[in-house]
Amino acid sequence: IRIDKDDAGVEYLVVDDKPLPITRGIGPTAAGIGQPLKEIFEPGRFGYLDGPSGAYDSQARLKLMDQDRIDISVLFPTLGLIWEPGITNIELSSAYCRAYNNWIMDFCSADPKRLVPVAHIVLLDIDEAIKEVQRVSKLGIKGVFVCAAPANKRAFWDRAYDPLWAVLQDDDLSIGFHTAVHEDFLGHQWISEEHADFMDESFVYFQCLPLVADVQAAFASLLQGAVFDRFPHLKVNFLEVGAGWIPHALDRWDSKYKKIGYKTGLKQLPSEYFARQCWISFDPDETTIPYMVQRYGAERFIWASDFPHWDGSLDALGETKEAIAPLSPQEQQCILGD
Repeated sequence: IRIDKDDAGVEYLVVDDKPLPITRGIGPTAAGIGQPLKEIFEPGRFGYLDGPSGAYDSQARLKLMDQDRIDISVLFPTLGLIWEPGITNIELSSAYCRAYNNWIMDFCSADPKRLVPVAHIVLLDIDEAIKEVQRVSKLGIKGVFVCAAPANKRAFWDRAYDPLWAVLQDDDLSIGFHTAVHEDFLGHQWISEEHADFMDESFVYFQCLPLVADVQAAFASLLQGAVFDRFPHLKVNFLEVGAGWIPHALDRWDSKYKKIGYKTGLKQLPSEYFARQCWISFDPDETTIPYMVQRYGAERFIWASDFPHWDGSLDALGETKEAIAPLSPQEQQCILGD
């Protein structure tokens, strides 16, 4: 896997020795934090390595954390959000995951107390995913990440995932469901094929919005399959889709549960599972954080910087502190670190 350039100087990912078209323009998208977007999205103006070196160099990352007054960072993939949906070869996809997981663990070894690695797990083959979870668990990984739209096209209510949930629960590993770029996103039929790359402005903006649905669908499918009942100690994170949708979703799902919940096998309201086993990361620009914290408790919410993506914030911590200022000091500290 590698980054290459086309004749216009625009970067894209090469996987299995073939260009992955949807990744054209990966440089400014993946590493354009704090840059003038109109300028860096011009073809050939900005590459991945033009972004902050803290994205791929651990010592640079630690220096940035010092500058930004961040004690500990939990690190999720960036390029992994892009390559996974483009590969159907199980052996190759699994190898990419192992290579990334080895790399991120090595990256974090620069300061294991401050840099916390999360393993990338691909679900093309669930047995292969379980093997990788077991491998990284023995090496000290505390959590895993999966794309919310699984590459195997199986909904998370499918009992085929039960052995995976069991391993995660038994090893006390959290699992994070994250948005990822893929060509089957909600509304993909409205985008012409020739615009299926990051360099098309309408495509970028449009795709950012409905990708939220992938994480929401993952949550709903876990509920539909009564996964939280069978695995009451499974820890689930919902990542990079904001948190403001949670009150609406839980209100709606609770209401439907009271009418047709008997069809799901659930023993409790969806909101009760969320309060017991789920966490959600929010973006610093959300205005509804104090309301949600008062309703569901500060311990359910985690702040995120989205470093080094184009839509991330260079002052994520400062903006987060401003957003949660109406909360009590104890609630603020719970969100900021505890």
